[in-house]
Amino acid sequence: MNLYGISCALTAIVGLSMAVLVYIKGYKQRLVRIWSAFALSAAVYGFGAYMVTNVQSISGAFFWWQVAYTGVISLPFLFVYLVYEFLGIERPRVIKAMGLITFLFLLANIFFRKLFIANCTLYFKDMGWVKPIYFVYPAGPLLIFFIVFIFVGWVAYALFELIKNYSKTTGLKRNQAKYFLFAPALGFIGGGTSFLPCFGISLYPILNFTVPLYFLIMSYAILRYRLMDVKVAITRTGVFVVVYTLVLGSPFVLVNLGKGWLISFLGESWWLGPMTLITVLATVGPFLYIFLQRRAEAIFLREQKHYQKTLRETALEMTRIRNLQKLIDLLLNTFTNTVQISHCAIYLSDADSGNFIRKGGSDLKPGESSALGKDNKLATWLESHKEVLVAEEIKQEAQDDPHSALEEMIKQMQNLNAAVVVPS
Repeated sequence: MNLYGISCALTAIVGLSMAVLVYIKGYKQRLVRIWSAFALSAAVYGFGAYMVTNVQSISGAFFWWQVAYTGVISLPFLFVYLVYEFLGIERPRVIKAMGLITFLFLLANIFFRKLFIANCTLYFKDMGWVKPIYFVYPAGPLLIFFIVFIFVGWVAYALFELIKNYSKTTGLKRNQAKYFLFAPALGFIGGGTSFLPCFGISLYPILNFTVPLYFLIMSYAILRYRLMDVKVAITRTGVFVVVYTLVLGSPFVLVNLGKGWLISFLGESWWLGPMTLITVLATVGPFLYIFLQRRAEAIFLREQKHYQKTLRETALEMTRIRNLQKLIDLLLNTFTNTVQISHCAIYLSDADSGNFIRKGGSDLKPGESSALGKDNKLATWLESHKEVLVAEEIKQEAQDDPHSALEEMIKQMQNLNAAVVVPS
């Protein structure tokens, strides 16, 4: 297997895994269903392109490139659809038109192959560390049109919509938008280098390794964006790819560059060299990943580590304070100054009335509620569930499963001007 084949195999494995994992976790959400279809299309591309790297004939290359392009053709349309759903853009006519065009290109790939994939040519013959691969060259006129106007054009349009609407997003949505901007730029630009041989450009598509990395980042954003900032996801997935590229790639390099030396040293048992290296790296890999992950996070997340330390020190200080108002003031100052949130308030249960009365606040806006009734939907939900409430998540849940209780909680959080409510 050559390096391009490895990147395609990783794309197929990661794409299929993420499609299934994300779908199982959140299939009720349309955003998740679109993302799963997108990841599955990329997996089809990865599998087809991987098979191309193993064929020995032009006819075999033709067939597997057709399989690969079945996935590739669907990607621009699904990406635009994904961005529309994420941003809440309602343009059904545009989606239908793009869907029809995508369907016509899929038919062209199957029934008009010579207009789409004109020929397959062995590339990179003179590079000792890769095997020659049957890349598509020359590309047919329909494929050239697809690459320039559909793949590049539609992806660029979707990224433009993201950039244009980024300033309008707030809170959790704004943080998630970072993934939608960074990850596609990484994946589409890197994966797009696989088109270069179609135009006779002999630049080895080593950047195709960014495609599986893209899916790891995006899937994490969709499933767990509340728990981790974009820097952490990029850091952890980046370390993972580096470590396991080393684990998988080192034996490959050893065989391709050092086979003669291994034979002279070990004779017919030369294969023991790469097998031993695989065993050692597979054993060391997990420990190396943990070590590098901690080091990378320590570098990139100094600020978060600093305020986490401050919060721990504050927790110790709280145990020494006996005056309730002083304790409330300490908490408010810590939250606003250390965590750098824009405003906060603390509500305490009143024993006589049963209501929740605001006992302190920082940078509050005029008109914010000074009390919550004991029968308030927000208060009763917090009392029964004892979980943190995030406004963006409630809004998303209300869109997927609208009912009066959720709508009332959204209204109450708006009255409080609250992005997050924490029961204590």
